[in-house]
Amino acid sequence: AASLKKKATLANALADQPLGIYLDNKSGRFDADMIRSWFRPAIVDGALEVTIDPAAARDDITGVLGQVGVAPQQLRFEVDPEGKVVIVDGVAGTECCTPESLQGIVSALEAGDERVDLTLASVAPDHDRAWAEQLGITTPIATFTTQHPCCAPRVENIHRFADLIRGTVILPDETMSANDTVGQRTKERGFVEAPVIVDGEFAEDVGGGVSQFAVTLFNAAFYGGLDIPEYQSHSIYIDRYPYGVESTISWGGPDLKIHNNTPTGVLIWPTYDDTSITVTLYGTPWMAGTVKSQSESPDGVCTRVHTVRERTLLGNNQTSTDDFYALYQPSEGVTC
Repeated sequence: AASLKKKATLANALADQPLGIYLDNKSGRFDADMIRSWFRPAIVDGALEVTIDPAAARDDITGVLGQVGVAPQQLRFEVDPEGKVVIVDGVAGTECCTPESLQGIVSALEAGDERVDLTLASVAPDHDRAWAEQLGITTPIATFTTQHPCCAPRVENIHRFADLIRGTVILPDETMSANDTVGQRTKERGFVEAPVIVDGEFAEDVGGGVSQFAVTLFNAAFYGGLDIPEYQSHSIYIDRYPYGVESTISWGGPDLKIHNNTPTGVLIWPTYDDTSITVTLYGTPWMAGTVKSQSESPDGVCTRVHTVRERTLLGNNQTSTDDFYALYQPSEGVTC
């Protein structure tokens, strides 16, 4: 008990004046109450000592100094011009601070120093090459292309959407939301105004046209045999898209979600030119999808399209089916 009291007294004495902290060409003064909140008692070599809580100190230091260090560059997948999947290793970054330099805060206070210089700690990327290689992302498992006229504003949006989603990896048993992955379509993020369909009528909005990317991704996933747990067809059929086998997308909904029901990773890799957009999915060939049948039925003044997909496991040719639906109104402004 006496030892604890002594250390508590020491901790209060150590932090009875501000301390200047210098890190990554930045500096700030930290008051006694803040510094004291970092202190933690610990047994070191059989003796009770005052140590620094790294997480508490790091949060306060970066809160005062702002961004310090450099975020790590994460490992990524790319596809070279010959169509070969390439793993690009990540690069370590830096952050506040090494445990040793944080403990130097106590030493500086004990010595009566008015400042302490801290050292950035290395931060490894989230994943390494061994992790990437075991994902089995090596081979095209599906590809789909849709066409469009050249040079309209909507094409700029399609290309921007493709650039933002390119390189996304869907891990086994993971579901990818296209909206969450790409984010909101705004002018600040490189999107422009173009035609959209809102409540069954044509209008203009920032990001118009990106539904063509959704159609293309939807079909790549469809024929690649992947699960598509969330989608919605266009309310008005557009003849450049596959009838009944397509999906729209809009910020805030509807969304397009792809679930990876294979044992390996799936890489989304879009490419484009002035008149077309292509989405190729890379992984390890596992299953293939085809349209088994398609039928129509009236739904009021609208038409409901029912498409049955047949999926074949490539290892044993075992088949299964699932169902897709589209609802098309006959013309603009005619609601179902």
